[in-house]
Amino acid sequence: MLIDTLLMNLGFGILVPLLALHFTGSLGFTAAAIGLVLALRQFTQQGLDLVAGIVADHLGARNSIALGCFVRAIGFLGIGWSSTLGPLIFWAVVSGIGGAFFDAPGSAALADLVAPAQRQRAFSASAALGNVGATVGPLVGVALLSVSFAAVGGVAAACFGVLGIFTMLWLPAAVLRQKTSATAKTASPAAGPDFRHTLLLLVRDRPFMWLTVLLAGYWFIWAQINLTVPLAAARFGGVRLAALVLALNAGLSIVLQYPLNSLVSRWCSHRTVLALCTALSAAGMALVFVSPLVSLLVLGVIVFALGRMIVSPVINVITAELAPAGKLGAYFGFGALSIGVGAGGGQIIGGVLYDAAQRYHQPALLWGSMLLVGTLVSLGLSRLRLPDRTSQPGSGVLAPRTDS
Repeated sequence: MLIDTLLMNLGFGILVPLLALHFTGSLGFTAAAIGLVLALRQFTQQGLDLVAGIVADHLGARNSIALGCFVRAIGFLGIGWSSTLGPLIFWAVVSGIGGAFFDAPGSAALADLVAPAQRQRAFSASAALGNVGATVGPLVGVALLSVSFAAVGGVAAACFGVLGIFTMLWLPAAVLRQKTSATAKTASPAAGPDFRHTLLLLVRDRPFMWLTVLLAGYWFIWAQINLTVPLAAARFGGVRLAALVLALNAGLSIVLQYPLNSLVSRWCSHRTVLALCTALSAAGMALVFVSPLVSLLVLGVIVFALGRMIVSPVINVITAELAPAGKLGAYFGFGALSIGVGAGGGQIIGGVLYDAAQRYHQPALLWGSMLLVGTLVSLGLSRLRLPDRTSQPGSGVLAPRTDS
């Protein structure tokens, strides 16, 4: 699963961050048009995550993840050959469908494979390896861009094709499915593994529902790293600066993600971590757009990365600990709706705001929006009731839930 994360982020990093640069620079698309394409991919992927998570809970993670990788490979290959908006949207949606079947099932599988006390470390290690792929990916993509955009799409697709084969060969078929089957034997008929029961279980989990709603604001801010940040960097210093900025965002996490998460989990509650690091990410993103100075852009990316690298593993740990037995895939799938709404909306709105900021010379449209959303979300998270940390010293996870 750790190697899965590495290759997924490598393939994604090769292609997706370069979409805005290629289609706005070479083909004359607006930032709003590319924002729409990215948003439709995001809506498709996260809109299907709940279904994919429930499927993985009952059929196992291996088949779901492998299928998703093969479909994502086809979608990325199609994107590489697209030159007009219609085909680009179609293949972006196909890639989103593929992403749904490995996204939530992949996170749930990792949570299923390790003991609860080790989940913080496992998700931190997974995020760090993912950032290795995300660091190398844009650099490889820029090099391939000098050949052709079809080459960019082809190599990105190959990463997912290899990953699908690797998953079928090495991931045990019993991951997720084994635990669910065991749970199903002791479950009451009223608590059967049907979609309606699972949905009711999720809706009744008030803390998890509020967490999902609030995190949409965080993902709104996060989404700019794949659209408006590369555009701003390219405007100030060309395509190579854009690639270097993206590599810096991911590269910092390779060195700092694991030790920072270990330190933070020892001294801070998860609610405090989410609130403070969301505010930090928003402040960093605002710095990116506040001035045309390259130094401020780089500083903003660093500040954003420091917040981002702590938030993501904590979200995964909270989701895993809130999920009842046998419902890991469903909880990760439902939680991903916040990414679909937040990041999808963030890419559409971010593209529109970027175009407007350039047209009217009003950068405050961008940096002001980042600060406003970050402030509201941080305040909401600071008031959110979450389960207490387990009493085991230094475990860094939440106390196990016995009810929904």
